Amino acid sequence: MFYVEGWLKHSGASGTGSYVRLRGLDASGSEISTQAANIISSATTTYTRSSGTFTVPANVVGVNVEVVSDITGGTCYVDDVRMIRASGSVLIEDGAVIADKVAANAITADKIQAGAVTAAKISVTNLSAINADMGSITAGTIVLPSGGFIRSGQTAYNTGTGFYIGNDSGTPRFSFGNPSGKNIRWDGSDLTVNGGIIVTDSVATNAITASASDSPADITLTSANSGVDNTLSTVSITTVTGSKVLVRCDLTFKFTLATGALINIYKIYRGSTLLVDIPLTSLASGGTYRVPLQWLDSPSAATNTYYIKVEPTLGGSTTYIYEDIITVATEFKR
Repeated sequence: MFYVEGWLKHSGASGTGSYVRLRGLDASGSEISTQAANIISSATTTYTRSSGTFTVPANVVGVNVEVVSDITGGTCYVDDVRMIRASGSVLIEDGAVIADKVAANAITADKIQAGAVTAAKISVTNLSAINADMGSITAGTIVLPSGGFIRSGQTAYNTGTGFYIGNDSGTPRFSFGNPSGKNIRWDGSDLTVNGGIIVTDSVATNAITASASDSPADITLTSANSGVDNTLSTVSITTVTGSKVLVRCDLTFKFTLATGALINIYKIYRGSTLLVDIPLTSLASGGTYRVPLQWLDSPSAATNTYYIKVEPTLGGSTTYIYEDIITVATEFKR
């Protein structure tokens, strides 16, 4: 189906008038159909459209658009003659199809040519309406807003078997595995691992550690504490077979010595077992001294308690003050 039009006017004309028509031709060029548009009167002196929509017979292989003038005098003027393929009986002119002229749901996927819609033609702020297999996705950055998540198997954080990575009310969290079996999860503050960790390659010596610490208040000793062990700090740590524990203590002390000699013996115990003793002598009265202590132990698998003790020998009215005490026990294991 074709739409044909032409703009016609006359000058000093008489007779019927002029019009455009469509002639259909067969393979030999012979005319097999003729269809005429509306006639523009010979009295019309301004350009007026003569147009029509015509159905071409099936055996037509070519067409001619013609202007026919049935005037007996004067002049016929012709402008803008054209032919356009029509859809049904409706002509769609160039530029006539705009967004607000398209009915909702009128364009479906099977009406869009594959590859016709490219990324350069898409500009939106929200793709939430898309429900499709997206295939392989390459993204530079994925940021999950509050309430956003990526999951498979698990229906929410630590719920069901599978995995969940999400932002729950502003708290980023993740969970992998089976909540009632082996799993690893981060709840926003603590990382929890349930089940064994299988390592298929070697783990470097001392690569895995655990530690415990103690920071007691300042301690003052007098002659009443002389000649016996006095506990300055205590720390407990649970160890496994084959591990080693590095016990370190750092403290400062100061003293006044009225009479007698100064002897200050520092000791590190594991339980009731003395591991090392370190004597300290020949220090000037009234000074402040930093004392670093350290011992590498090889305990059995158990919860081991380490004690930092001091045995002073105080003469006269000697007073010791122990400050800024901090003890750290670090386990090294494979």
